[in-house]
Amino acid sequence: MYLIRIIIYYCILVLVLYSELFSQNADGDLEKRIVTENMQVPWEIRWTDDNFLWVTGIEGAIYKIDPESGNRKTLLATVPDIIRYEGNEPGMHGFDIINKNNQISLFVAYTYLKSDNSLALRLMRYTYSVQSDSLIDPKVVIDNIPTGYAHSGCRVRIMPDSTLLMTVGDGAFNPILSQDISSLTGKTLRIKLDGSIPKDNPFPSSYVWTWGHRNHQGLCVTPKGIVYSTEHGTQANDEVNILNLGRNYGWPYVEGYCDDPTEQQFCKDSNVKEPERTFTPTPAVAGIEYLNNNLFPTWRNSLVMVSLKPPYFFVFSLNEQQDSIKEQRTFLVEQSRLRSICITPNGKMFVGKSQGDHYGSKNNKDNAILEIKVKTAGIKDENELNKPIVITKTSPHTLLIRRTQCSGNMDITAYSLLGEELSFTQTSNQCETEVKLNKTQTSMVFLCIKLNNNTVYSYKVQIVD
Repeated sequence: MYLIRIIIYYCILVLVLYSELFSQNADGDLEKRIVTENMQVPWEIRWTDDNFLWVTGIEGAIYKIDPESGNRKTLLATVPDIIRYEGNEPGMHGFDIINKNNQISLFVAYTYLKSDNSLALRLMRYTYSVQSDSLIDPKVVIDNIPTGYAHSGCRVRIMPDSTLLMTVGDGAFNPILSQDISSLTGKTLRIKLDGSIPKDNPFPSSYVWTWGHRNHQGLCVTPKGIVYSTEHGTQANDEVNILNLGRNYGWPYVEGYCDDPTEQQFCKDSNVKEPERTFTPTPAVAGIEYLNNNLFPTWRNSLVMVSLKPPYFFVFSLNEQQDSIKEQRTFLVEQSRLRSICITPNGKMFVGKSQGDHYGSKNNKDNAILEIKVKTAGIKDENELNKPIVITKTSPHTLLIRRTQCSGNMDITAYSLLGEELSFTQTSNQCETEVKLNKTQTSMVFLCIKLNNNTVYSYKVQIVD
């Protein structure tokens, strides 16, 4: 008992005297690694079972990329009849992959020019040949979806029930069509993989799943089946929405929340669903994905969204039901346009970067796929500069303690600034341990960590950001 008191006294004394030497960043510093560059604007990124990244380039290419070496192969150089206008949206857009009955299929959307010289969107299906490492057997799933020289969207997401969602913008030529159920522009479409209309869609004999959209360029689904979408506003009111079948999202009569008197009446009359978040000025919201893994422990059960303007990178923590955003954090990881994001099954994060113009009218050399990581800062006190322990926050008052040597006991005691004990945790032969603080009235805690060889480490950790 006397030895324990001496250890506690030593810890507190060290931390008070040397607290300026260490302050734990709750999120850690983000760092980036260039996977590959000098490519077409990467519109969408997907992870496949063979542990490769597949990427669509806006000019029509589909790449297969080794995420470690950066080596890439062009699986498809172009698609039939693709139309591309430099400096604007038309081109290759979203795609998704499904592996069913040992057959890998890719569904990709792009713009093409019809015989009457009008623009339209097409959804194409390809089969992946393992033998030739190529995409073969193209089939049109759905086409003749009217679009324009801007606001074509679009994203593609295969759902757990093997239907497919496809976002379609208003085309920027007649926004009123977003409110017309008989038109496919300004909608989210729900499609069976053979191109037919699901019988349980909200409108009879219609692909329309949601309506009243301007230009939604991000789409993801959480493990609990909540569909999130990002949508571009005009000069204000970019949105993050939850997409519910049959709901109206207001455009062009409503932007952002139903907070204007004329908007309020329209919202009431037209069953408009308000966004979860709005952004003014607009960051030009883009790709969005769900994240819940140990590589980003403080971002568990969160959405990660990239954007085309500062601050470029957003993290939204979700409630337990995943149907509401609790808080928002922003990061600057790259001073360039970030359009796409991919979270792999093992927790790694990749984003697609495009150069400073809109859609690739400049040289392609600055387009890239980046890996985003949390950089663990070195922990230091008066004894040593490189300790075998890493501390991160998993919630406002829960700490994750990792150690490189996992054998033996580890005793962790947390104290307030006044030396009051907040919690005590003892583990045996564990590499990582969660510490839940019993009291939450403090903005800073001191940790004393004693290993089985009687080595004692001391830390100061910020609790309130």
